[in-house]
Amino acid sequence: MNKARNKPKQLRAQLTVDTMLQATEELIKEFDFDRISTNKIAKRAGISIGSLYQFFPNKEALFEAVKERMIEGIAREAIQIMAELKNVSAVVLAEALIDKVFERAREHPELVPVISKFLLQPNGNNALVKLQESIIIVGRQLLLSNKAVIEFDDAHTTAYVLSNMCVLLLCQFYAQPQSYVTEEQFKRELLTIISARMRKKER
Repeated sequence: MNKARNKPKQLRAQLTVDTMLQATEELIKEFDFDRISTNKIAKRAGISIGSLYQFFPNKEALFEAVKERMIEGIAREAIQIMAELKNVSAVVLAEALIDKVFERAREHPELVPVISKFLLQPNGNNALVKLQESIIIVGRQLLLSNKAVIEFDDAHTTAYVLSNMCVLLLCQFYAQPQSYVTEEQFKRELLTIISARMRKKER
């Protein structure tokens, strides 16, 4: 079982969990996963091993929690970006979102490939689902507000396909990185595809 045992209900407990997750994240940056133990995590966090086991049954559960926290952070930032840029074009919005993902990936290079593979699994992640739903809503609004000039049959379907394509391609890009494709090249190609789909109606 790789899930947390208990959800922290009090502020003190939440701070303890946050400290454990931060310690786990630091150790992941320094060591291979096999060399990390719950004892090392507890020592780095400055807590007893008993306190750690109150919330997490093993290091795998802690690692899952670290991944979920990072995904939720990206999702919150993406939703904020969409709220701030709700009146711009789809290409500008997509570029801002991609840049945010790249920024987080540069901060956590050791975590991103693992998280990307995790997100590609069928069970997915609640934060990712919420993010995709938010992108679909904003994309649909963008399409409807430009329906006089942009060609599409159904706004929801077009937004659904474009948003899932972007999210899944980003996950694939980091899950199986190719040395001959840079971040800038990847972004340029993805934005070209979006631009082509947002073609204007023929007069």
